[in-house]
Amino acid sequence: MQRELYDAIRKVEGHHWWYVGFNLDLLKTHGHQAFGADISGDAVRFCRERGTRFVVQADAARPPFKNASFDLMLALDVRKARES
Repeated sequence: MQRELYDAIRKVEGHHWWYVGFNLDLLKTHGHQAFGADISGDAVRFCRERGTRFVVQADAARPPFKNASFDLMLALDVRKARES
């Protein structure tokens, strides 16, 4: 994602439905242990700046967790980039 988009997201995340209702914080408020991963270091820094601590930089195709670490894994906003 382009770095400029993180600033645009930050401006709307407090009231936009995607950021308010469907994120790690929502899962945690319902008693779930939740972790996030993003391939982008910028995205991980953005999350940590807003107080989300349980986020790691990783490729979704190769998550850095042991097998059977989770009951459920969700892949949201993931797309495969075509190699040139």
